[in-house]
Amino acid sequence: MRRAYDYFFSVEAPNALELHKLAICCEQLGYRNEALAALEKAAVSDVDGCSVSQKLFDQMCGLVRFRLTNVHYIENPAYGALLTGVFAECRKTLPVGFAAFHLPWMLEFYTMSRQYRAAYELLKEFPGRA
Repeated sequence: MRRAYDYFFSVEAPNALELHKLAICCEQLGYRNEALAALEKAAVSDVDGCSVSQKLFDQMCGLVRFRLTNVHYIENPAYGALLTGVFAECRKTLPVGFAAFHLPWMLEFYTMSRQYRAAYELLKEFPGRA
């Protein structure tokens, strides 16, 4: 994760998706304030040229913000609804890598909400990605 952070931090003029990825790197490394700052920049960045719609991009950033601002996010039904909606939309409209990127959070959500069969089905559908 540190190498990814170093890369995205060094991008001179990051696009919206690069800022989103930087925010996730910061989140994973425990740099909460820096993650929130990256999300703020992403919110005013243009998604033109990116493969994701503005609506879906805003939802993806909302997921990261939700995790950063809610200590018990995984227990909140609103987070589960947002996550599963984003995952479904990624699967429907974007290359498989976008859905696979969200797989760890989907597995976390399914496990914490005791939806073990759903987690198992995702592991079968995305072999080697978890």
